[in-house]
Amino acid sequence: GKNRAFTGNDKRRLAISEREIHRLETILQQLLDFAKPMTLDMAETDLNQVIERCTELLEVKLTQQHTCCTVQTDTALPTILADRPRLEQMVINLLLNALDSVGDSGTIVISTMLRHLDTGAFAVIRVQDNGKGISDMEKTKMFEPYFSTKKSGMGLGLAIVNSIVSDHYGVIRVQDNQ
Repeated sequence: GKNRAFTGNDKRRLAISEREIHRLETILQQLLDFAKPMTLDMAETDLNQVIERCTELLEVKLTQQHTCCTVQTDTALPTILADRPRLEQMVINLLLNALDSVGDSGTIVISTMLRHLDTGAFAVIRVQDNGKGISDMEKTKMFEPYFSTKKSGMGLGLAIVNSIVSDHYGVIRVQDNQ
C-alpha cells in the first residue's frame, strides 16, 4: 500500500485550511448572531466574574501579542439581571477590538464600577487601550453593521456589542484618551 502519512508541506496546507475553516465559522456565527433577533435569558449575573472569565479566555492571545491586560473590578458592584453568555460575547468583542488596536506590546485596562446617576444606579464596564485611536469619521460609523477598518473584518463585532448593550437597556460611549 501507499504511504498515507502527511509530509511537511501537506501538514502546513492542512494547518492553513483548518485556520481558514475556523475563520469562516467565526464569520458565519457573527452573521447568524446579527441576523436573528436576540432572545435574552436573564439571570442574576456577577459582572466581575464575567470580566475575569473573558480575560482568562483570551489569555493565550494576550500572551502571543505581548499585551498586558489589567483587570480592575469594583467589589461594591451588586449582581445585575443580564444574559451572561451575551455579556461575555460583548466583553470578548471589546477586548478583541482593543487587542487589534494596540498591536504588539500594548496595554489594555478593563474595569467595572458602580455609577450613581439621577435616574438610578448603573453598572459600568470600561475597556481602555493605548492603541492607535480612532478618527471622527470612524467614530460615527463604528457601531454600524459591516463597517470595518480591518482587511479581514466583517464589521459585525461592534454592531453586535451595540445590540447587546441596548438589549440590556445600556448605553455605549467612545472616548479618546487625548
